[in-house]
Amino acid sequence: MGRNQAGGSELLLASALAAGATQVEAAERTGVSARTVRRRLAEPEFAAVVERLRVQKAEDVLEMLGDSVVRAVETLVELTGPSAPAPVRLAAARTLLEQYSRFSASVDVDRRLRVLEMADDAIDLPGR
Repeated sequence: MGRNQAGGSELLLASALAAGATQVEAAERTGVSARTVRRRLAEPEFAAVVERLRVQKAEDVLEMLGDSVVRAVETLVELTGPSAPAPVRLAAARTLLEQYSRFSASVDVDRRLRVLEMADDAIDLPGR
C-alpha cells in the first residue's frame, strides 16, 4: 500500500504522536511497528505534520482555558460578596489579587516584547 493510500493511517499515527503517545504507544494504537514510527519521524515532512498537530492541540487547549478564565474570575468575584463567609471572601480576594498581579506582569512583559520586536524590525542593520 502506497503512502497516498495510507494517508488516513498516517494521520492517525501523527495524531497519536502529537497527543503525547510514545513511539511504542503510537505504533500499538495504529498497528505499525515501532521501527516504522521511528522511520516516519525521521522524515522531515511527517515530523512537520506531527509538530503542526501538536501546535494546533496546544492552541485548542489554550482557547478552551481562555473561555473558562472569564467564568473563573466571575466566580471568584461572586465569592468576595457579602453573602460569602469571611474566610471564603478573604481567600477569594487573595486569589484575585495574586492572579491580577501575575496577569498584569505578563501583559506588561508581552507589551514590552512587542515593542522591542517592532523596534528590531524597524532597524535595518548592515549584514542582516
